[in-house]
Amino acid sequence: MKRFIILVVFKDGANADVEYFYDANGALVKDLNKGISNIEYDVLGNLKCITFSNGFKTKYIYDAAGNKLRTTHESAVTNTIDYISNFVFEDGKLSKYLFDGGYCSFDNNQNPTFHY
Repeated sequence: MKRFIILVVFKDGANADVEYFYDANGALVKDLNKGISNIEYDVLGNLKCITFSNGFKTKYIYDAAGNKLRTTHESAVTNTIDYISNFVFEDGKLSKYLFDGGYCSFDNNQNPTFHY
């Protein structure tokens, strides 16, 4: 009989009595434990911007139907991820094609690898 032991370790990233803050709608707006100083949502409740305590930001853009079109990571280097239908582009280069049951990733030479 095989036995598995799973050890879950929680790293407390903040030394505060209250580490999670919510708005009147119950949406998380600050997570001191993960170093998130502010979380903004658009009028539809979609995640708009996450600001980290080090000043870095992750921003999201959606279409009118609420489909995510772009993710931008602003740090020392800014990276973008664009979503066009089932295609994912990282910094303007095709990185993934999503399909039912998995996805296909592409290396720097655009060689595909299928993930199921």
